[in-house]
Amino acid sequence: MNYLTELRLAISNLQAHKLRSFLTMLGMIFGVGAVIAMLSIGAGAERESLRLIDTMGLRNIIVKDREFKDEDLKKIRENSLGLSTRDIQAISSVTPDIEGYAAKKRVKTFQIFSFKGKSDDSFVIGVTPSYFRLAKHKLSRDRNDTELDFEEPR
Repeated sequence: MNYLTELRLAISNLQAHKLRSFLTMLGMIFGVGAVIAMLSIGAGAERESLRLIDTMGLRNIIVKDREFKDEDLKKIRENSLGLSTRDIQAISSVTPDIEGYAAKKRVKTFQIFSFKGKSDDSFVIGVTPSYFRLAKHKLSRDRNDTELDFEEPR
């Protein structure tokens, strides 16, 4: 068989059926485009999922407090006052792999002040300055820090 003859026949058929040739090419273009779009969407979703997992702190150790009844809490406080920043600094001095620490304290607002003895479910959260860096949060608005912001509680 002569390949040159076959090529001429193929070109003449494409020219004879222009609409069919155009629609076939259009189908191939849309098919390839759809495959590329789906792969891109999948890669973007994977990247966003990994970013979200990274912001959660995959390598973080989180120590949380527990709620106790008042009478149980008094007994526990006789033996231990809980963790303090001095404890964290002592652990950091013997463990060189710790990159940093952050403290977070949640306080119910009615413990701070109350209006005519009423309480609500609102609360205030206080954090150390390193909390935002370790949790990978960015402040939308900032102000200049003062020495009182970094002072240890007594």
